Amino acid sequence: MALGTQLESLRPNKVTYAIRAGLSVLAAGAFTFNNIALAQEAESEDDRFTGDEEEEILEEVIVTGFPGALRTSQAIKENSDVVVDSITADDMGALPDRSVTEALQRVPGVSINRFAAGRDPDHFSVEGSNLIVRGLTYVKSEINGRDAFTANNGRGLNFSDISPELLAGVDVYKTLAASQIEGGIAGTINLRTRKPFDAESNIFNFSVEGTYSDFVEEFTPTVSGLASFRWDTNAGEFGFLVSGVYSQIKSRSDRLQVSNFAERTLYSSGDVIDTGNGETPVQDVYFPRGAVMGTQEFDKKRQGYSAAFQWRSPDESLEATAEFLRSDSREAWTEQTVEIATDNVASNGDSRAVPGTTFTFDESDIFDSGYITGPTGWRDDQWSGDPRTPVFGLQSNNIARSVEQQYVTDDLSLNLKWFVNEEWAVSFDYQHVKSTVENLDTGLWTSSFQNARLDLNGTDLPSVQFTPPILCTGPTSNECPTYM
Repeated sequence: MALGTQLESLRPNKVTYAIRAGLSVLAAGAFTFNNIALAQEAESEDDRFTGDEEEEILEEVIVTGFPGALRTSQAIKENSDVVVDSITADDMGALPDRSVTEALQRVPGVSINRFAAGRDPDHFSVEGSNLIVRGLTYVKSEINGRDAFTANNGRGLNFSDISPELLAGVDVYKTLAASQIEGGIAGTINLRTRKPFDAESNIFNFSVEGTYSDFVEEFTPTVSGLASFRWDTNAGEFGFLVSGVYSQIKSRSDRLQVSNFAERTLYSSGDVIDTGNGETPVQDVYFPRGAVMGTQEFDKKRQGYSAAFQWRSPDESLEATAEFLRSDSREAWTEQTVEIATDNVASNGDSRAVPGTTFTFDESDIFDSGYITGPTGWRDDQWSGDPRTPVFGLQSNNIARSVEQQYVTDDLSLNLKWFVNEEWAVSFDYQHVKSTVENLDTGLWTSSFQNARLDLNGTDLPSVQFTPPILCTGPTSNECPTYM
């Protein structure tokens, strides 16, 4: 107290001294505390001379925004009797994800597949698919604690079709309580939609976003809106909420592969086969059988609508909730691919050098560049005196595919809660789910024969060039012209 009085009387000098020379940590803290007290005393002359001060008690701190969302997710995890992780609407909005699947990959223990299917590593999934919880498949899907599904070869919901703008949060249950219905080996993922009683007042929200895809060089939009109302009447409290979202994303996936390397023997002729002309083995090398070039273009559109109505009786003993959610996802994609059928190459004499050419290998004896071909036969007359088709050539699968898909899921639910007393409550629940899938898949699969000019280019992307096969004049390779 004596220190405070001394600082008050010498305040101008002390401030100047603190700026010029500095104070010790203890003195600076004392000065700051006393300075705040002086500022409060200056508000009232009577309090300053009598020493009376009114204390303001801060009863509640409400944290909103992104820190509030994190606290909400943490509270769900902390207060739950089971192992659960949650993400809120703010979490999903703050992350650069355009689908629920993309957002869920950030939850601990949840992984997503980057391929279109588990057994199809040749086709990438730009937005991810197939959720895996703790390394296990068969995840049960729910909407507001009720079963939900997509009519697509299974009982689960296709989470990538749901727009995250329609949700209040997502809960990932890794273990279940006795009150929850089982059905998922890996766990249960519950999508929570927004309700009007979630907010204390009316809410209006509208957002517009744009995404630029550099491969397809196009902008695509995302537009969403929400309106929520609450009002009190003599008949009780009412709430109504409606929201909608439209989003589009265009993307492209390219693949370039030098495929099916196998250990082969390099001969003194510079080829990886023994033609029987006195070649001697030189060393073992790793040599490919073919290559793949392909591209896919995707155009995905999502439309989602939700509505919720709530009523609470004046004595708060009854509460009714009606909810509707529609997810409409449409995707069109095309594919163009040229892929050497390496299994056919291996079973028909295997790959080798184009006559008249040699290969280069790196320091690890792995193929680096060269022209490759194979002795795959085309037609019976190729070995005749006047062949109409070349003898050599790698057989390829040439694929052109076009797919149009539409996934629609409607979820309608009604719930009535009756709080009989402080110990008893009765709940009546009804749900109707309807899901339809339309799929139009057309493709053209042809086969041709060609040679391949390959250059792995070290750490850069490899170069692949398909060229016409050699037209020989006879049945043996040494009768073919030099090919460079």
